[in-house]
Amino acid sequence: MSYNVKKHGEVISTDIRTSISTRYKAVTKAINREFWDSQSDKEHSLYVGSYGRGTAINTSDVDILVELPEDEYNRHNVYKGNGQSRQYLIHILVQMCELMDKLLK
Repeated sequence: MSYNVKKHGEVISTDIRTSISTRYKAVTKAINREFWDSQSDKEHSLYVGSYGRGTAINTSDVDILVELPEDEYNRHNVYKGNGQSRQYLIHILVQMCELMDKLLK
């Protein structure tokens, strides 16, 4: 993100924006590897919420919308109660958290 993200005069520092961008790309790349057999750190994801609109302030969180293949939706949609989907999602989220821990070190 090359522009200043601000609202009410509060500007998110370059260091924080760089950190957000690095983490966003790492998560996007991990999702693309897992679901799209791709090494892209840009495709199939999008900043949304205040950060995506460019109205975030220095205490805002970052919301990311990711696109998953339709066959993933169909595979999990058939389960009643989606218990299996939750287990799979928990597995993916744990992997994402481990990746984020490595990035933060």
